[in-house]
Amino acid sequence: MIGFVVLASVLVAGCAPSSTYAETTAKSVNYEGLADAASRAFDIAQVRPGVDFSAYSGIVIGAPELAYRTPDRSALEFPLSEEQKDNLRDMVIEAFRSELSELAALQLAGEPGEKVLRLNIRIEDISAIVSSKSLGAVGRASAFLEASAEATLVLELRDSRSNEILARGVDVRTVEGAALSRPDRTVETRFEDVEKVCRRWAAVARAGLEALVAGQ
Repeated sequence: MIGFVVLASVLVAGCAPSSTYAETTAKSVNYEGLADAASRAFDIAQVRPGVDFSAYSGIVIGAPELAYRTPDRSALEFPLSEEQKDNLRDMVIEAFRSELSELAALQLAGEPGEKVLRLNIRIEDISAIVSSKSLGAVGRASAFLEASAEATLVLELRDSRSNEILARGVDVRTVEGAALSRPDRTVETRFEDVEKVCRRWAAVARAGLEALVAGQ
């Protein structure tokens, strides 16, 4: 089946897998006990002051949570298929397991335990939008349209036993691409570079974990 391609080059652009966290003080902590920290990898980074991450030896990866924005047709938004949603979830799981298995200081664990961290992965507000300037295409069986997609990655690091939150990273990205519109006004989609995007996100998570364990 002919689908439409949404390229993910913008999503990975500028998302360098490196992170440097600034020292924080008790005066700057929020209601969760987290303080803002400097990061080159995330739009928002927060860390609990005083935590010795080097004391941890393992990490559990939680099942990823994916939240999709309810499509607003008046805003030219359209839904993703169930197959796309399932594929995205599988790619996220595979990318993070593969990348984090390479951590030197932390071993992947199968269950919570003493000195084990838990990484919770959420991808929020996933949406796809057709550009209004491309809707005038007529006279063809199918019309290629300009499109974009947005998503917010939220990574939370917790103590696997107490569930105390220790750190959070938030990354908001936009994807530029194209769409295929059918004569019945439906829009078919197929993401091609999602696997690369997931690997990049996983690399950013690994870099952040390594920085925390190293006390950077």
